[in-house]
Parts: sequence; structure tokens; C-alpha cells
Amino acid sequence: MSIPDPVFVLRGASGPINTINFSRGVSIDNKSVLLSGCANGQIRLWNLKTRRPELVIEGHNGKAIVWTDFIDASKLISQGRDNQINVWQIDNGRKDVVNSLTSQSLGFCPCAMLLQGDQHLLAVPAREPSVVEIYNSDTLERMLTLVPPEGARGLGMVMKMKFFLSDSGRAQLLAGYEDGSVALWDVAESKVICKVKVHKEPVMGLDYSILQSRGVSGSADEKLISWKLNESDGFQLHHEVELTNAGISDIKIRDDNKILAAAGWDSRIRVFGLKKLKPLAVLSYHRDTVQCLAFSSGKQGTDSLLAAGSKDKHISIWSLYN
Repeated sequence: MSIPDPVFVLRGASGPINTINFSRGVSIDNKSVLLSGCANGQIRLWNLKTRRPELVIEGHNGKAIVWTDFIDASKLISQGRDNQINVWQIDNGRKDVVNSLTSQSLGFCPCAMLLQGDQHLLAVPAREPSVVEIYNSDTLERMLTLVPPEGARGLGMVMKMKFFLSDSGRAQLLAGYEDGSVALWDVAESKVICKVKVHKEPVMGLDYSILQSRGVSGSADEKLISWKLNESDGFQLHHEVELTNAGISDIKIRDDNKILAAAGWDSRIRVFGLKKLKPLAVLSYHRDTVQCLAFSSGKQGTDSLLAAGSKDKHISIWSLYN
């Protein structure tokens, strides 16, 4: 495959891009939109047709945005380095904070959110480094606390999280930790189902395919590792690929469960086949670390797009194997 160029690039953000999310499952006035959060507290809602921001929020007192996502068509949620988690009302030209939560976390772990039934669950890193707290995103009321058997500090800081529903509809959380381990949590029971030490360095990127029961994780080292997961046998390490340059910032698996993308500290995006981690392409556009990735859903006959946000303040948009 010849190395493609981006379909287009979103420019104009005033700071390094820390987080991006497509409006997956949320219709914003029937528009295709992308949400981004910057290191200087700016949140942008991009119209992908005009390639311009529909909405710009200067939030979190100028502190870095760690994570942001849509709750529904009229609300978004953001996590900032000012230790605040804010819910924003964004319909009818508004951009008002309608609810907020003070987070005591000292780390850089993004929150994770899951729609279960009619409520959104929100996983938030707690003050104690290995602990995760579960909130109701709509009310920001705390529901549960997940403390690993090793104790509140036993695994180091929680670094990355992936929320999903099991085949039986139970909320489960994959958490990657500073000591290089990945744990699967049964959220309702507040207990670890299984855990494995995957990396020698902190887990920096993590994603999971429910359909294939296969996850992929990356670290500060040069290894990308895939693993199978089931509740009876636990984790089984499968494939490993060594990267040219060390350092993974983020990993995302596309909805078709065929390919994944890994964001590199070396400014490149590497694309692999999910089944065997076969290298497929190296995407080169950015001039600094690629910090975050997102795939669009590709539903309703449209191509799935890959978005990549970088320290260079640009967001590149790619179309791959559609």
C-alpha cells in the first residue's frame, strides 16, 4: 500500500491537542463533528464538512484538557488539569457549566464513559493512584470505588481505561497501570476478574475489541502487544511487534475489528491488522508527538475516518482501507 496523505487537516487550535472524540452515536444537528481538547484549556467542536469550529470553549482556567466526550447532543463533559470535571450545556448557542465534580487525581489518566441502559457510567482516577471511582455522568454522584487487591498504591498510577459491556450486559472496565499490568474489573461487584503484567513500563495506550475478545496495549517501550481475554481463562498474551522507535501515546481499534492505529512519540501513526499485528502502513504528517486518536463509526454508508491529534496543534484526518 502506498502511504496516503491526510484527507484534510484541521488547523487553528491554540494549543497542543491532548484528546479527540467523534460524535459516535450522538447526532449534532445531523452534522459530522469532532470534539478536541487542548493543553491550554480550549475545547473545540469541529464541523468536518466546513472544517471549521462550530463552538469554542475556553475552559478549566486555562489548564490542560485531559479528556472530553459527548454525553448527548446537548451536553459534553470535560476533564481538566485544574482537577475539575465539568458538564457543559452546548445547545442553542450555550456553553455553560451545568454540573461539576472536583477530582483529586494527581495523574494524567483520562476518564472513560459507558452508556449502560439509560445512564452513563463515568470512570474517574481517584486521589489514591491505583484507585478508580465510578460516577453517574448525568448527576456526578459517586456510585462505586474500585480498589485493587494490591492496595490503593500497589499497582502505581492508573494510566489508561477502557469501559465496555460484557456479553451478558455487565459493565466491565479494563485498566492499565503504571507497573505495566492490565486488569479486568467487574464494576458492579467492585472486584478484579483477572490481571496480567503485560509491559515493563507504564501502560500508555489500551483498546479492546469485544467481538474478537482481543485487546492491544502499548507502553513507553518499543513493544506493541496483543492479548486474548475471557473471564474463565483470564489474559493470554498472543502477538508482539517491536516498533522502530519507542513510545506509544494512544491506541484505537476500528469498529470493523480489522485494523488498529497506534500513536507514536516519534510523530508517526502506525496501522496494524488486529488479528496478528501485521504492519500495514506508517502515516507521516505531524512534526511532533501524536498524542490521541479516534475512529469514526463509518455507519450509514460513510467511510470510517481516523483522526489524530498532535503536540503540533494540528488534527489530521485519514481514510484507510475503506
